[in-house]
Amino acid sequence: MGSSRVFIQLPSVLEGQLDVFGVGVGRYRLMIVVICGLLTALLQLVLARTRFGSRLRAAVDDPRAASGLGINVPQCLLLRLPSDAGLPGWVAR
Repeated sequence: MGSSRVFIQLPSVLEGQLDVFGVGVGRYRLMIVVICGLLTALLQLVLARTRFGSRLRAAVDDPRAASGLGINVPQCLLLRLPSDAGLPGWVAR
């Protein structure tokens, strides 16, 4: 508990290292980097290419103007909450 280390048994696929540009990188760490990159790209696509993303950007940048355009600002911000809390919780587990 607390600051003590917890060791987990990795699947055999994630054990070992790969040589990336002459540097040995652990397969587990490389998997984490790839997953984070994919999540970042997915989040960027959602925010840049969807109606929800444009409404959310408007609600965050200027809530008063967004409300004047008919965007339900509290609902937009409320719908953002699960990703704000869920994504870090999912990554930290």
